[in-house]
Amino acid sequence: MSGHIEVAVEDLRSRAREAESAASTVGGLDPGVDLTLAAHEIPGAGSVGALKQVATKWDSDLRLWRDTMRRFGEGLDAAADGYESSDEAGAAAYAALSPEYGLVPDSSAVIDLTGPSVSPSDRSDRSDLSGLDLSVLRRGGGQ
Repeated sequence: MSGHIEVAVEDLRSRAREAESAASTVGGLDPGVDLTLAAHEIPGAGSVGALKQVATKWDSDLRLWRDTMRRFGEGLDAAADGYESSDEAGAAAYAALSPEYGLVPDSSAVIDLTGPSVSPSDRSDRSDLSGLDLSVLRRGGGQ
């Protein structure tokens, strides 16, 4: 996949809260109770069984929706955690690399770390960065 993806982690977390809130709201509903009560008020009517079936189906469907929305919210939270972890790992890797090589990002630089990787067994020492595109970096200290 190519292209640029920017993730607003706080928006993901906000949408997760909204999904979980909706799930809680729906979880508190009991639409079948009115139909069940109505079935008891119509003794001997042929529709009593149908009202009870509809009530059961509504309750079942709403429980399924509630559970699905809760899982959806949890998934959004997990995605946000993953994006944050990736960002933190990238920042830590860059911070560890910068002092050793005296590199600082150009103010308008976009660093592409998706290029060919170099496995540790393919490198003779830590100074071989041929697998990374460092063209957007300049030497620190105004050099």
